[in-house]
Amino acid sequence: RVFPGLEGGETTQRIAAALLKLTRSAYYRVDIHSSNPDIEELPHVRLYEPNDDERASACLFGLPAVIERPLNRIFSTTLAHAWRAHGGENFVLQAGKAGDLQPRHCEELFRALVAFLQRSGVIGGLELSDEEEDLHYFGLRQTYALLSEQAGFFVCRLEVGRWVQTGQLVGHIYDGFTGDIRADVITPVAG
Repeated sequence: RVFPGLEGGETTQRIAAALLKLTRSAYYRVDIHSSNPDIEELPHVRLYEPNDDERASACLFGLPAVIERPLNRIFSTTLAHAWRAHGGENFVLQAGKAGDLQPRHCEELFRALVAFLQRSGVIGGLELSDEEEDLHYFGLRQTYALLSEQAGFFVCRLEVGRWVQTGQLVGHIYDGFTGDIRADVITPVAG
């Protein structure tokens, strides 16, 4: 998180500046991320205040969701934010959970990258064998942050990426010392 970097700066700043220099001339740019260590995310395309071309192209990945997010200060030092100054189309593919390797998510992201390259005309002649999930596009007002009133360890009881109904059990918050359930996490909305 030191983009756009600094050519004469510290090691991390120099690496960031060199990476930006190598990638800024591309028209299509893709940044791939896992989530944080506490959340496993469904593979999706994340767009930050996109233009209409990015909205249309995001669907070419064939991932089950495209999620728009607002820009804020936290993201001003990311690679995707640094790319914005150089035009083109910028995408963040996010999947899985940090600190762990989820082969199923890796395979889905690989297929998404191949699908994007094929559908955008960058490469040709590749055939994808499996069918994709239906795409769901989520704008800024169609996402819901679910915050627990209890502290502890969240353990999900559902498969990531599946639809839920209002009132459905998502998981439990466990006490970090005793292991007892401190709270049930229930969906307040369907989605």
